Amino acid sequence: MTLWLTALLVWVAAGARVGRVLVKPATTARVAIVVAVAAVALAATVAIPDIAVAVDNLLPGGLRSGWLSTGIVD
Repeated sequence: MTLWLTALLVWVAAGARVGRVLVKPATTARVAIVVAVAAVALAATVAIPDIAVAVDNLLPGGLRSGWLSTGIVD
């Protein structure tokens, strides 16, 4: 449950940042911040085990392990 609440708070923060960029003129820095916050929000969501399994099941063979996950585990 804590993971779901964390993901929710991160998405609320991402939405607030996107809202600010839509109201004010979009500069390179603001757009970069929106991209970074969206990436963190996506990472926080995929970190939830149920979501990770659902994403893994989207492809017929599942997702292949990458260097990052292998490096973290080793």
